[in-house]
Amino acid sequence: MTKRFLAVLRRERHGGTIVHVPSELVAELGPGNPYLDIRYRFAEAEARRRFFEVTVGILNRLALVHGQSNAGPVGWHDFQTATDEELAALDEALFEFAYLVARLAAVDGAVVLDKRLELLGFGAEISGRLPDVRVVGRALDLEGESVADEPAANEGTRHRSAYRLVGALPGSVAIVVSQDGGVRFVAATDGRVTYWELE
Repeated sequence: MTKRFLAVLRRERHGGTIVHVPSELVAELGPGNPYLDIRYRFAEAEARRRFFEVTVGILNRLALVHGQSNAGPVGWHDFQTATDEELAALDEALFEFAYLVARLAAVDGAVVLDKRLELLGFGAEISGRLPDVRVVGRALDLEGESVADEPAANEGTRHRSAYRLVGALPGSVAIVVSQDGGVRFVAATDGRVTYWELE
């Protein structure tokens, strides 16, 4: 799903920030929290859980369709080669969700989701009162075990605010997409803010 968000954001060249927060910390992100001012919040309803509902629908439908053939366990290949119209409609609903998230990211401020991709809100401003991150690590490998230190001050506002957030909010991940299409995944690892660059 993240690949789909990013594909739309990069294609449209408007940039944006997507923040994933741990599901267990969602209750702490109400009005007045010290991390994020979420301008437009989604009510706790089915629309907020759209990704989960569609994914469960796909799994149930795939099991039903595949179960009729009694061919053994259902796998990714079965989903890719399925010709069922209901499955195709559900897959299209996932694309629509990705497009929605990308369009919301075009609004000034970040889109906020939990790690189950429940859509919490958009137009979120990351607090400027969070501690500054002076040095950030550029990951040189997938695990972030090898990093090169860089001064955070060399970056723009969008990147520096993402650094502050992940440095202060345990378990959060920020995805920053630049207008030129560059993508940066930002997380805290081993007590330091680290980013992974996707060209």
